[in-house]
Amino acid sequence: GVLVKWFNIFMDNIEEKKKAEEALKESQEQHRLIINSLKEVIFQTDAAGLFTFLNPAWTEITGFSVEESLGTPFLKYMQMDNRRASLEFLRPLSPLSKGDYLLTFQCMAKEGSYRWVEVIAHDLYDGQGNVVGTAGTLHDVTDRVLVLEELKLAKEAAEKANRAKSEFSAN
Repeated sequence: GVLVKWFNIFMDNIEEKKKAEEALKESQEQHRLIINSLKEVIFQTDAAGLFTFLNPAWTEITGFSVEESLGTPFLKYMQMDNRRASLEFLRPLSPLSKGDYLLTFQCMAKEGSYRWVEVIAHDLYDGQGNVVGTAGTLHDVTDRVLVLEELKLAKEAAEKANRAKSEFSAN
């Protein structure tokens, strides 16, 4: 009877383990589907700033495949004028600092054009508090930047017209 009891406990444990593994597999698949369907890039870099994870939105925004971009530096995709300012963004921070970033810059697309992107990221730490990389999101804000630029130009033109009108009225 004791042997049968232990056998039944063993079989129950195997069944529970199988159920847990199936639930984990389903959960992982659900997370993969969500991450792969987002229009926002989810990324991770190592401590050197090399991409270690990118979701498919990266290809939609930049034209570069995930495979060819993994292992390449984040800075490679920044327009040259943005690189110097962005070095501060990518510099690992001390464990005492907040380690959160918000940056808007021009990101190079594969065909040679640039897209305006907004990055929201934070440092990743190991168990000893050392920075081991960065994780965050990258969102295409090109349309927003272009509209703001058009509004700025329209405002400047209106102000110039008002000055000309005032000068004309004064004469």
